[in-house]
Amino acid sequence: MCTRASTRAVVVGMALLAVVVHASPAGADPIAVNGFLFGDLRLGLVVQELDLTFPDFKISIAVEPRLNPGFCIVGCGNGTAVRFTQTTGVFSGHSTASPGAGTIDAQVTGMLSFVGPTEFVSLLPEFGGDVLTAPVQVSGFLRVTQPDLVLFDGTLLGSAFGTVSYESRFFGPPDTRLGGYQFAINGAAATPEPASLVLLGTGVAWLASRRRRTSRSNGL
Repeated sequence: MCTRASTRAVVVGMALLAVVVHASPAGADPIAVNGFLFGDLRLGLVVQELDLTFPDFKISIAVEPRLNPGFCIVGCGNGTAVRFTQTTGVFSGHSTASPGAGTIDAQVTGMLSFVGPTEFVSLLPEFGGDVLTAPVQVSGFLRVTQPDLVLFDGTLLGSAFGTVSYESRFFGPPDTRLGGYQFAINGAAATPEPASLVLLGTGVAWLASRRRRTSRSNGL
């Protein structure tokens, strides 16, 4: 005969097992994600775009807000610090389907952080500016959805290569300003294991329901 205590122990055991399964790396094999986060200076404002390619689909969205702490925009002469450690903060945007570009229609939410060195502007007169590059590490999370369908929901971890360009103005007052930047992303993304989440939710919900019924039967 199954007692109340033994039933509770079984349910709790199932819930704990679900947590272990969910934490196991074997529960969700990472997938390759590649693409670019790039920014251009247009009329004094930085416009950012994120293009990412997953194994089965591709997305392209405008990204707000700007990178933090960001790159120098104007007045960026010799010795200006260029920090490759940057973060997007949490962003949300809509990817529009484009057969020519191979993108799908989807809603995208996420956050990306880049960790890298600090370089310094060294203007080369013969080139009219400077281009700085550095390898960085990228991490963050992404959620890609369509109506009633989750295409991806998980973490991103991998490498990236940052490039930042500065241009010197030849006409008018001398000035050096941001030409543009990009982070070329080569990462691995891991998705949560749906089955373990369902198992955990079911076990905990059943246990809570059982306790409520027991309390009512005891007149509490």
